[in-house]
Amino acid sequence: MLLPISQGGTTLYKGEDVYFYEFTHSPLVLNGWIFSIFGLYDYCKLTGDAEAREILQKTLQSLANSLPGYDNGYWSKYDDHKRLASPFYHDLHIAQLKVMYDLFEIQAYAQYAHKWDAYRKRFLNPKRAFVQKALQKILE
Repeated sequence: MLLPISQGGTTLYKGEDVYFYEFTHSPLVLNGWIFSIFGLYDYCKLTGDAEAREILQKTLQSLANSLPGYDNGYWSKYDDHKRLASPFYHDLHIAQLKVMYDLFEIQAYAQYAHKWDAYRKRFLNPKRAFVQKALQKILE
């Protein structure tokens, strides 16, 4: 997993930023990135691997810095190619970010979990997201 994409892995190293890809041939999928973080966190707890821990710290900050790019103003985005998340994935993003905040206490995680949860509770936002997502699927 920690091998660079160029060497057959699923990680993009870009300066101090570290991105975990779910698919190396696709855009950066938010829920896949977070699930990868959970796996690396478990690995670090189990092994105490200092190098893996350093990569974990970098990707945690990269994720926090990237969250604004996954927000379209009324809903979360599925990936960095700006595809809107389905209601299922929007709710998953919220749940994942709540856990991320509980584990790592990075304020951006709590901020976006709260913000996206508020989006979900607004009357028109889920309907607007449904229409947008349907159009997205038709046009893909």
